[in-house]
Amino acid sequence: SELSDTDYFNGHGPRLQPEKAGRFAQIAQTAAAFALDLEDLRSPQPQTHRHWDFLAFHAQYTLLLSRALEELCLGHTEEANRRFAAFCDYICRQEPDWQPRLDVYRVIEVAGKYTGFSRSPAYV
Repeated sequence: SELSDTDYFNGHGPRLQPEKAGRFAQIAQTAAAFALDLEDLRSPQPQTHRHWDFLAFHAQYTLLLSRALEELCLGHTEEANRRFAAFCDYICRQEPDWQPRLDVYRVIEVAGKYTGFSRSPAYV
């Protein structure tokens, strides 16, 4: 997405970048709107439900991570870390279902080592 910034996530450039916060906020708003629409869009065919469940998971973790990144861009480190912890908790609880599609360990490792979030001992 043109709103996302993989360089920022991978630790390139300063962490304080208020001009990028709005982009991450827009990602969060888009993910939240998509999540609300999912139930209306969900196919009634049972064989597709797993795919819709994955879309719902993706929307929620996108929402959580983008809100944490928004706070980090604004220099609100404590709030960013609180939101990052909520993101970690969410993806860790979902790991048994989605590990083949999301490498939970790698996402948390990169975010802790490079992005600028404090890594909680529970997620190391």
